[in-house]
Amino acid sequence: MPAGQTPHTVTLFVHGNLVESVQPGDRVAVTGIYRAMAVRINPRMRNVNS
Repeated sequence: MPAGQTPHTVTLFVHGNLVESVQPGDRVAVTGIYRAMAVRINPRMRNVNS
């Protein structure tokens, strides 16, 4: 990672020929629809974190 840049993590689900086409650490440009999903830290609690 070059100095001055912040690493970002985004989970992507890919299909077909996109599977195994990049390696960890590769830079990618993603175009598409972003859909945010709530994450439950504890499945027994009703609260979610965004």
